[in-house]
Amino acid sequence: MYWMIKRNGKWIGNAGSFDAEKRGELTHDLKLVDGDDNTLFTGRCSDPSLSDNPFSPQDWAEGDGCTRTYFRKIGETVWQGL
Repeated sequence: MYWMIKRNGKWIGNAGSFDAEKRGELTHDLKLVDGDDNTLFTGRCSDPSLSDNPFSPQDWAEGDGCTRTYFRKIGETVWQGL
């Protein structure tokens, strides 16, 4: 799965994410939260349902206390948890 999040004012992501954004493949909003459901990071990602590793952003943010990942298609209002 391609993903990008903003951290300290800079966009970061996994390999290929910036090219995927240019191709229009980051079609979902992404929210990473802690155990109290406080938002730690937000960003964009490709469709998690098509990914072989939809938890990769959560794995990346685990050291910051991330315990859960939510996503929604851009423009929708309801978040879905992984």
